[in-house]
Amino acid sequence: MAVDTTNIPVPDQVADEMWAKVAQNSAVAALAGPMEMKYGDVKVMTFTADPVAELVGENAEKSPTPPQMTPKDVVPRKLQVTIRTSNEVMWADEDHKLGVFDAIQDKGSLAIARALDLVGIHKFNPLAGAAASTVNEGIVDTTLSVSLASQTDPTDYNAAIGAAEDLLIAAGSVPTGYAFDTAFANQVRKQKNSMGLRLEEARDVKVNGVGAYDGIVCASSNTISAIEETTAASTSPTGLKGIVGDWSAFKWGVQRDVKAELIEFGDPDGLGDLKRKNQVAIRLEVVYGIGIMDKDAFAKVVA
Repeated sequence: MAVDTTNIPVPDQVADEMWAKVAQNSAVAALAGPMEMKYGDVKVMTFTADPVAELVGENAEKSPTPPQMTPKDVVPRKLQVTIRTSNEVMWADEDHKLGVFDAIQDKGSLAIARALDLVGIHKFNPLAGAAASTVNEGIVDTTLSVSLASQTDPTDYNAAIGAAEDLLIAAGSVPTGYAFDTAFANQVRKQKNSMGLRLEEARDVKVNGVGAYDGIVCASSNTISAIEETTAASTSPTGLKGIVGDWSAFKWGVQRDVKAELIEFGDPDGLGDLKRKNQVAIRLEVVYGIGIMDKDAFAKVVA
């Protein structure tokens, strides 16, 4: 049977609150502001190296400045969440229907927020808990990496973060933000110096949410390790603990706003015919544009 659908405009208040929750629950959104973009592949021009000015004497010829501009792609990525509920919601009054939207907002916005991190950092299909063959670049592809296991003291998390900072600066970038896995953030917060005192630079780190590390913005989320997704899908852990980066090199934006689609007929998600099960489905879709201008503008800390 063909799937019969009706588009439902998400109420403005709900949509605003939804995007507020995306900002709260996505480490990437907290560290790299969105850019406006149209639908489709977006070309962003970047320099192969920083240009250098030349002092030119009177009547002297001008020399070439070698750095050139090269285009980088910001690629559209469609994400969807489909939620089934009893078809009795269709008989309810408007207040009850808005309550359904509130529930969708809470769960759907969290899934959409996590998806931005999981695709942009890990190249994951969130539902599969593993890398998607259609995503060809992510922050995990950086060549700048520090392993906790290879450190003189694997529990000196501050030293590992410092080593990642050194790699980043040596590669020509300056840290603008940190992204920590929640468990790693908890370890960083609890680390003590030789006098038994907690480290000053880590006092504003939050286990979950946006804080600061050494005076620079720091976002903590378990999307950094993707532990929820790999555990649910029984796939291999990523081992990623933290990211030190120049987040201006991560470009993202919303190419198509969140739309809710009411589906009353058919089997839209493979779980059986809606009419037979006395259900309706509400599908949330958004299209992100995601692109990394320079993967080595990021250094990662791994297990």
